[in-house]
Amino acid sequence: MTDYDREIAEANAALQRNPKDPTAYFNRALAYSGKGDYDQAIEDYTAAIQIPEYASVYRAEAYNNRGRLYNKQGKREQAIADFQMAADLDPGNEMYRENLGGMGVAVKRNTNSVAGIIGAVIMRIFAALTGCSLFYGISGWFFSNSTFQAIFSVIGLVVGAVLGGNFLKALWAALWAIIKGIFR
Repeated sequence: MTDYDREIAEANAALQRNPKDPTAYFNRALAYSGKGDYDQAIEDYTAAIQIPEYASVYRAEAYNNRGRLYNKQGKREQAIADFQMAADLDPGNEMYRENLGGMGVAVKRNTNSVAGIIGAVIMRIFAALTGCSLFYGISGWFFSNSTFQAIFSVIGLVVGAVLGGNFLKALWAALWAIIKGIFR
């Protein structure tokens, strides 16, 4: 049997050391959820989600868990919104799509092209290196949008050839071209 009170105390101690520790909020939310204190768990998942340094894949899990709690509370719209955010942040995780399907929401299956996967991985690397969550959003578009996949493929190949194979310059040039195209 899990000692939820001990886990909550450990998370509280971690949060006193670092009030912006998303993992401590996440772990405390799990403990509160285990105790049946869904309102407090939702509050902690929300706190974890709002910390910008929290990696996209973990933020997706926090959205998913919060969505489950909203669903248990009968808050269907909030649950669907959270399940959708989880699926958008981590498009490769089928569980998030299944949760949406279980709510009666039509779900597009993940049909990734190689260019889409490469583009998404590169955007996630940029996000990790820069701490900019915009790149995570762009990575989701690569997974799900064939237009962006085609743009990335063509621009990446052309720029890479023009720059004589300098991979980083080609990546940054492709990224800049895509961002300019999105925000025209």
